[in-house]
Amino acid sequence: MKAALEKLIEPKIVIITGKGGVGKSVSSLALAAYASQKGKKTLLVELEGSSYFSYLTGQDLGFSPMSPFSKWPNLSLARWSGLDCLREYVESILKVKSLVGLFLDHPVMKSFIEAAPALSDVSILGKLTSGCRNMKPSLDYGPRCESHPSRSRVCLQMFRWAGQ
Repeated sequence: MKAALEKLIEPKIVIITGKGGVGKSVSSLALAAYASQKGKKTLLVELEGSSYFSYLTGQDLGFSPMSPFSKWPNLSLARWSGLDCLREYVESILKVKSLVGLFLDHPVMKSFIEAAPALSDVSILGKLTSGCRNMKPSLDYGPRCESHPSRSRVCLQMFRWAGQ
C-alpha cells in the first residue's frame, strides 16, 4: 500500500473522477496530507461547487492559499473559480487592474464567459499548469490537488506535482 501511495505522488498529473458523494474530497485530503507529511509543499484546491473544506475547517477559503492544519504545515488550501483564474491571467498580461475590470466586467464579455462554460475549465487548467509551462503567474507549490466539478456534473480530482 505504501509503495502505491509513493507512486501516486510521483507523476506530474493524476486524475480521479466520480459521481458526487463517493469520497473524492476526503481522498484528495488524504493524499494531500500524505504528500505534506512526506515534506512536499502541497496545495489542495477546491474549484467552484460547494465547499467541503470550508465546512471541514470552519473557515472561508479564498483564492489565496491558507494553512489551517497545524498537523500538516506543508499543506495549504484554496478555493478557485474559473473567473478568478481568468482574471489573474488577464492581469498578468495587461498589468493594469482597471483595464482588466473593464474587459472582464463588460456585458459582452460576461455573456461570452457564460456562453462558453469550458472557458472556466481552461482558465483553471491554465493556472494549474502555469509553472510547468513557464507561464506567469505560476504557483510556488509542489503537489497541487484540485477538486473540480465539470460541466457534466462529474467531479474531477486533479493532482499536479510540479518539478518533482
